[in-house]
Amino acid sequence: MKGPADLFAAVELEAQYSLTALSGHGSGTTGGPSTLACPAPDLPSSTSLGFLGDLGKDMAADPPTAADGAVVQAMAAAGIGPGRTPGAADPGNAAGYLKALRLGASLLAGAAGEGSTTIWTGYTRGAVAGSYGTDYLERARLAEETLGTQVPTQAVYFRARRARSGTTTTPLTGTRSYEIRFPAGDLPPHGSDGFWSITLYNAAGFLVANPIDRYSIGDETHGLVRGADGSLIIVVSASRPSETDVNWLPAPKGAFSLVLRVYDPAPQVLGGSWSPPVIRAIS
Repeated sequence: MKGPADLFAAVELEAQYSLTALSGHGSGTTGGPSTLACPAPDLPSSTSLGFLGDLGKDMAADPPTAADGAVVQAMAAAGIGPGRTPGAADPGNAAGYLKALRLGASLLAGAAGEGSTTIWTGYTRGAVAGSYGTDYLERARLAEETLGTQVPTQAVYFRARRARSGTTTTPLTGTRSYEIRFPAGDLPPHGSDGFWSITLYNAAGFLVANPIDRYSIGDETHGLVRGADGSLIIVVSASRPSETDVNWLPAPKGAFSLVLRVYDPAPQVLGGSWSPPVIRAIS
């Protein structure tokens, strides 16, 4: 939305939607509101071989690519893979399979902070998404956290939880104030279909209520103030700045994080030659 007129249009559109039980439209479905048309499958347990059996069925129905040949061959040597039922040939392998499942879970837990590139400004650039090649660990991590995430050509995310304070870095917190300065001509570059924004989240990952109802700031924010040299300075703080001509992004009293999103990113964002400016503590 770019203003009140867009908000009214969105509300009018929402008013045209309704949620009705399938039985109310002659679909033949019976049951109360709790009936699910597509029930979610039970998640496999790490103490069961059910996952490996399902994996074999899925790989047979949706064959792996040629690039996966090496790992498919290695899986076949272990008695798993497309069309294979683990343990069918040698039930004595069950303990080994279960150990491997637990190892896989531990590898995934250890990958929580990997795959992202730390930029000297304090931001971390989100890992590649959607085009994993044979990086199965990163693929699994993204599937667990953000299934259906956008590929980099659609959007690149930069996350920050720390700021520069003198010669050190400190966690972002509402007990301090911060400044983000984009020099003239160095705003996040994007294509004609894109935009950029910086959104603030509290420690729990939610937006924070504030007196000016501003939850993000970017090139579509109305009334941004530029410096005499054309620079754009954003102040992030819990207290309202004393100046009136300031681009303020309100923060909570406690810990918070920032996410800079660049949609339809330009080649220099995709290639890594552009990076966000330093977040500096100013008080």
